[in-house]
Amino acid sequence: MKALRMSQWVALALALAYLLLLHNASPNPIALPFLPSAPAALVLLVGALGAYLIGFLPTRLQLWRSERQLRRVTEERDALAAARERELTQTPIIPDRPSSATLVDPSDNL
Repeated sequence: MKALRMSQWVALALALAYLLLLHNASPNPIALPFLPSAPAALVLLVGALGAYLIGFLPTRLQLWRSERQLRRVTEERDALAAARERELTQTPIIPDRPSSATLVDPSDNL
């Protein structure tokens, strides 16, 4: 497992332990404007989840867009290479000579 992923799991475990301790220490609900009252741990959990999504979604969308663009560019490159290969085999390099596709291999006569 990568070190970054392991540190994320450790941070998540610490955050959950902190929320559990906070909930046990202060079971009184918090009254927020325009929202129903909720335990402090729930308010922090929702806030942390919202912050995670705000940081995660834009980078994920950018990654998806980059992957799509890379796939499209790769397909275009492959199509151009195939077209170039067809063009090279169909037309002779020197105009007054036949194309390389119609030439006979001299080793076939042996």
